[in-house]
Amino acid sequence: MVSSGDKNAAVVSLVGAGPGDPGLLTLHAVDRLRNADVIIYDHLIPPFVLELANAAAQRIYVGKWGAETRAMPQEAINDLMVVCAKSGRRVVRMKGGDPFVFGRGGEEASHLAAHKIPFEIIPGVTSAIAAPAYAAIPVTDRRLSSSFLVVTGHENPERVERRVDWGRIANAADTLVILMGFQQIESICLALTAAGRSPDTPAAVISGGTGARQVVVEATLATLPSILAQHPPPAPSLCIVGDVVRLRKEINWVETRPLWGLRVLVPQSRDQGLVTCEKLMNLGAEPVLFPTIQLVPPADIAAIKLAIKSLAEYNWIVFSSANAVDWFFRWLFECDQDTRSLGTCRVAVIGSATAARLRHYGVIPDVVPAQFHAEALVDALIAHAGPAPASTWRVLFPRAEEGRDVLPQRLRSLGTSIDVLPVYRTVLNAAADGRALEAALAAGQIDVGIFTSPSTFRNMVELLGGCDSARAVIDKMTLVAIGETTASEVRKFGSRVDILPAESSIDSVLDALKSWVSAGRTNAATDVGTSPKPKCPPNDTLVG
Repeated sequence: MVSSGDKNAAVVSLVGAGPGDPGLLTLHAVDRLRNADVIIYDHLIPPFVLELANAAAQRIYVGKWGAETRAMPQEAINDLMVVCAKSGRRVVRMKGGDPFVFGRGGEEASHLAAHKIPFEIIPGVTSAIAAPAYAAIPVTDRRLSSSFLVVTGHENPERVERRVDWGRIANAADTLVILMGFQQIESICLALTAAGRSPDTPAAVISGGTGARQVVVEATLATLPSILAQHPPPAPSLCIVGDVVRLRKEINWVETRPLWGLRVLVPQSRDQGLVTCEKLMNLGAEPVLFPTIQLVPPADIAAIKLAIKSLAEYNWIVFSSANAVDWFFRWLFECDQDTRSLGTCRVAVIGSATAARLRHYGVIPDVVPAQFHAEALVDALIAHAGPAPASTWRVLFPRAEEGRDVLPQRLRSLGTSIDVLPVYRTVLNAAADGRALEAALAAGQIDVGIFTSPSTFRNMVELLGGCDSARAVIDKMTLVAIGETTASEVRKFGSRVDILPAESSIDSVLDALKSWVSAGRTNAATDVGTSPKPKCPPNDTLVG
């Protein structure tokens, strides 16, 4: 296997992405994604998985959905891998589930071997065991099943003779797992019962296994076809046959997680969004990472370097976000300095997440107000400073270039000398696919949107095509604002803020979401105020 550290070796990695839940991605798979130059991926790869990849990697979609024409014929995919590898690039061919379990991985490996292209296989967790596990159906159980058999219900249509002998398979194992068999389910059930399998054998169809849209239909071999005819399951789906299906009611586990079944839009910057996505997955939700913003260096780097050289002149350094902390220390380290340069400066922060991020760099904040807003911070500073009047302070305030001036104005009104230092800019992520998001929202595929700053919402509106286009789909999801400033931006657009947490932090947002779910998922949460829908500016996008 080629080492991920060897950047000069051209290699193709045939990678299994698992069954849908990004948490089931293997460590090897993540490593190859992070070091890839080209990613050739299929339809069922979760967007969150692709966000784990090297941001500079070229992404090529070659998927197929249902009976539609494949985005690229298999022969062309084979040739594409060869061409990319011969150009000296590291190629990840990413496939749903496991490449060697009905994934045509063997065919692709043979093609690479024939062209003398170095390759490796990174196995993935197959839906054949993962989807039943998430449906609380073990494929084996010493009380009921000592064997299981996995078979495709959809063979190569070009093959004249069928290789699946349902008569032989019917009693070959205690548990049968049938992949891609929905179109043939009636004939399969009839064949199994004709071969001696009892019509009363428990059976289940699992649709969207391991994802937030997972649906499980329980029946028997005799009743399954009629039930599915009335309620066709969306693809992808699989069928499991055997007495183990009876255990589902006893050991159901995944559906008890507090946010199970929710698909949640996360429009934060990529790095912060990945952290939020992980927390959502741990609670059972399916995150949809869609970065609407990018964080980039500010226009004036010289001012940052000058401020860092002058740190000894400040009494206080104030941080209002985790991003400001990260960018400040990035510039500190680039100036060949470290935390010792803070000297006798005291540090104040707004928010528990900001305090946690500061601790990551080995600095414990002196002041963290209980309430997460500028006015509370000023009061806390005054209380902490004791007899020293605010007019004697000199404060450095690293922040975003487009940040609000509430804190500087409040301190200046007290006679404080405060230097506002832009350490980063927040800009539109123009690479985000607004049309894909619009389609997902229009189809009702996203339940909740979490907005952590005015720019995450404002930029989403722009990516959706402006006011009129965005308004038609945004209100289809429940809107969560992390704090009052973000909520004001949402209301300015004319939408209702459905959930406003007690504190301006992601953890508080998640707590509020759990309460909302337990209350029955009604959109009459903390904030029910609406405002008139404003007229859009001439360019049909919100500005300011």
